Amino acid sequence: MYVILDTSIITLLVTESSPHEESYQCKEWLYKLLARGVLIAIPDICRYEVHRGILYVARKKARKVDIKLRNLEHLTKTINNLPLDNYVLSEAADI
Repeated sequence: MYVILDTSIITLLVTESSPHEESYQCKEWLYKLLARGVLIAIPDICRYEVHRGILYVARKKARKVDIKLRNLEHLTKTINNLPLDNYVLSEAADI
């Protein structure tokens, strides 16, 4: 089984949370998948969109982004990466 994460899931995964919040539950779901040996990937375009979104919100609200960006970097080093190229873009457009 292969799971490809989209921007909304990645955003939840890089957000600090308490045990009763949706982002915490999302992390638990991810850990369970990893424990079962499920292959998980993050498309480069989604990583870019989350990174850009973190920076945009931080600048708009004058907040620090260190934790979310650090979490994003850690996540992208831990999980498989789907590189962005012309073939992938063409296939995505067809879908």
